[in-house]
Amino acid sequence: MHEMFLTETAKVADIVFPAASAYEKDGTVTNTSGEVQMLHKGAEVMGPRGDFDLLKILSHQLEKLGRGKAFHY
Repeated sequence: MHEMFLTETAKVADIVFPAASAYEKDGTVTNTSGEVQMLHKGAEVMGPRGDFDLLKILSHQLEKLGRGKAFHY
């Protein structure tokens, strides 16, 4: 699980990776009005990673364990 807060779901998960907040990553977000807004990273932080970064790292580790290749990056 990839979560920013200790939610009810995170409490019962076997593994919880720290998620980056909107202020810790670049990208876009669609607000509740349906408008797309740009996000600009406020600072470099240690610990939390973006969603794609986490999936890429996990994929590479699984590949090392012989579990196939999910990403070609």
